[in-house]
Amino acid sequence: MKPAVIALGIGAAVIGGYVYYTKMEIPTEAAEQENTAAAPSVLEQATEAAEGAATAAADAVNDVVETATESAEQAADAATDAVEATTEAVGDAVEGAADAAQEAATEAVEAATEAGAEAAAVAEEAASAATSAMDAAAGLLTADGFDFDKVVEMISGSSLDESKKMMLTTAVTQAKDNPELLNAALEQVKSALGM
Repeated sequence: MKPAVIALGIGAAVIGGYVYYTKMEIPTEAAEQENTAAAPSVLEQATEAAEGAATAAADAVNDVVETATESAEQAADAATDAVEATTEAVGDAVEGAADAAQEAATEAVEAATEAGAEAAAVAEEAASAATSAMDAAAGLLTADGFDFDKVVEMISGSSLDESKKMMLTTAVTQAKDNPELLNAALEQVKSALGM
């Protein structure tokens, strides 16, 4: 619109110049009134154009600000959603890992308890067998429960050195038919075997 205002101003100047140079018989007073009437019209047009341009610029700035604000709000919402999703995923993963660890620990404790119970039962059974064997062996080393072959087998199966085994076997062999000597020989065997 500014070129139109300028063109209008130039046109008015050209007409005024033409009238002046052609010396038309236009009264000076009428020409002044005509110029005075044209000037406010040009001024009004220029003012209106400036106001229109200012309004358009303000509208454009407002549009840009609104668009930027909406974009920033959308970005903030997207970031918030992403943070919430990540937090939820991490929480689920941690909870799953904790559950798995607790379950594994419970299973390990149960397995250890069961293995311990089985080991205790086996140990108890072994101790009972050992006690029975010791009782049986001790019974063989009395005059009433004496069994020559089993006593000799017991001596030869022990961890004693060979000379000690030979000495005890000879003592038992010589005393097997004499009850008085037998008790002394059996006591020697008991002592050597740690019974």
